[in-house]
Amino acid sequence: MPPPVLSLLALRQPLRAAVSAAVDCCRIDRSASWGGGIDGWRRYLRPRDQLRWADLLARPGDLAHLDEAISCDFARMDGYFFLAPDDELCTLTEERDAAQRAGLRDVALLSSGVTLGDVRLSPAQRFPRQAHFHPLKYLAGLCRAIERMGGQIFCGTHITQVNAEAIITLATTDGPAIRADTVVLATHMPINDSLGYSLRIFPALTYVIGLHIPTGSLPNFLAFDTADPYHYVRIQTAADHDVLIVGGEDHKTGQADDMEARYQRLEQWARAQFPMSGEVLYRWSGQVANSFDGLALIGPDLVSPHIYVITGQTGIGMTHSTIGSLIIADQIAGTPNPWADLYAPGRATGRGIGEVVQEGLNVLSQYTELLKGGEVDSATEIPAGSGAVVGWGPTKVAVYRDEHGVLHRRSALCTHLGCVVAWNDSTKTWDCPCHGSRFDSYGTVINGPAPSDLSPAEE
Repeated sequence: MPPPVLSLLALRQPLRAAVSAAVDCCRIDRSASWGGGIDGWRRYLRPRDQLRWADLLARPGDLAHLDEAISCDFARMDGYFFLAPDDELCTLTEERDAAQRAGLRDVALLSSGVTLGDVRLSPAQRFPRQAHFHPLKYLAGLCRAIERMGGQIFCGTHITQVNAEAIITLATTDGPAIRADTVVLATHMPINDSLGYSLRIFPALTYVIGLHIPTGSLPNFLAFDTADPYHYVRIQTAADHDVLIVGGEDHKTGQADDMEARYQRLEQWARAQFPMSGEVLYRWSGQVANSFDGLALIGPDLVSPHIYVITGQTGIGMTHSTIGSLIIADQIAGTPNPWADLYAPGRATGRGIGEVVQEGLNVLSQYTELLKGGEVDSATEIPAGSGAVVGWGPTKVAVYRDEHGVLHRRSALCTHLGCVVAWNDSTKTWDCPCHGSRFDSYGTVINGPAPSDLSPAEE
């Protein structure tokens, strides 16, 4: 017998949504299996999103504490939406008015600026009682809850195809197929693109640095600014110091080659805003799946109603994952959920149509790479530890020279819809500029919607 519910983390995607969904599937007295891997994530609740769902941001941490007693360093703090230098104060005024119309009466506009420790910052909108927590501790607690309630977890299982019939069959690279009567695809991009998810979800890379600051030099807070792309800030406590975490410099996946400059601009911005910033201790990047209207796509696939999706999480995966698990668990159990229509995958595009058209034109423009030559004329130009696209047209080859000088060749055409991938020298990956698929240096798929590795290069 197939398991009644399979909460699936396909293509080694971020694991938060799948774990949350699996926990709630177990709660409705149905068995659940979960397969997964790991990727980057942000670990806070974003103040700006209160404009969209008002009372929901308080729930994830409270639920974790009340339902599972997960010790995950959950803490309340103020969140700030700061004015960027080039923006007018009316930007914040409009946001405050919208927040109050949504029922957030305690949102305040601090038009004279904000003082945090010894730092004076620009005018901001303050959202009281925001929260952050440690994602790994939270996820570890959810995993324990899954197993305690009879669920099973299979890590590293790569799903390549979803066949939606009476019994849903999932093809894997490991050999055996997986069967279930209900499947939850909790991934950046579902590989069953029956609703055209790739036309309404726009992948971007975001960059983060962690700087040493003296313990207690800044209070715990969350912050975003009105810049585009915006900056985001939080504090992490360490053993004998604090870490100032600053992110931003987002760009469309596969459409930039100045990653080092982006890290440098982040550092310059951080030091200008927070003069106590010391050594850069950490830096990393991650992928964000932005939806056409800023809300995740959560619920049943219209073509295959026993397949549920959580996608388009727009950089706030811990929040959307928890919301998604609550909605989908109710839908599987046949219980009405008041948020289901708001997040429905098949909802009307509405005012997001401009974004959809603009992004669609951007994707079409990427196919002109098929008419151009490669990034280099010959693989001899590629230094050790780097990669480049070589050749012309559909025979273009993604060539990586490893640290030992050995060349590794794969087709440069993404296995999703045939866009030419681009080398990312910061993460040593091949990134698709069309729909955000990513492959490691050797062509192994690590991020969908591509269902499989880059094909072998033609001889």
